[in-house]
Amino acid sequence: MQLATIFITILPNVCLMSLRLNKLLEMNSKSSNAFTLFAIAKEYEALGDSDKALQYYAQLENNFPEDTGFYYHYAQLMQLNSNMDEFKRIIKKGMEHCKKAGDSHALAELHGLYNQFIEDDE
Repeated sequence: MQLATIFITILPNVCLMSLRLNKLLEMNSKSSNAFTLFAIAKEYEALGDSDKALQYYAQLENNFPEDTGFYYHYAQLMQLNSNMDEFKRIIKKGMEHCKKAGDSHALAELHGLYNQFIEDDE
């Protein structure tokens, strides 16, 4: 009985995520922008496909590096995948862009994430 309840609860959410993802992919094929790429990355994360999410974060980094909002999520996913060299690189690059943009909120978040996982190791 519990398994059926879990299935009934989870299935609609997965279907909705798939519908959103398909719509976002369609939008991205017509016109790629930072918002759509970020949304696609987050949908793939929610679906548990970190490899696909990382591909879209990499596109953000390559095509929209001045968009400071994604660096935290990108670095966090690298840390979850135990890729600490990339984690550090992304955090440092994100901090540089945050300083240039004057985005103190995103800069503080990146500092906090860095301190949480790096200072304890050094």
